[in-house]
Amino acid sequence: MKILQHFFLIATLFLVPFFLRADTYPVNKNIDIKHYRFQLNLSDSVDVIYGTAQIIILFKKQGLQNFRLDLTNKTTLRQGNGN
Repeated sequence: MKILQHFFLIATLFLVPFFLRADTYPVNKNIDIKHYRFQLNLSDSVDVIYGTAQIIILFKKQGLQNFRLDLTNKTTLRQGNGN
């Protein structure tokens, strides 16, 4: 019985980190991102990053009027900055 208890304890301690790190970001099941490409331009002379994004999206639902792409994960805590 002790061996079985140790097994469950070890299994629980091993699996808990996987559940804690699960992605909690809301999923939009009405779209499917098929491909994306980001092009970033950096410069040593200015403190600015310029970039473009090309995104291929499959709309799974007819009549979809809008959707949101959160590319910066912007929050009030970050004061307008990304990650």
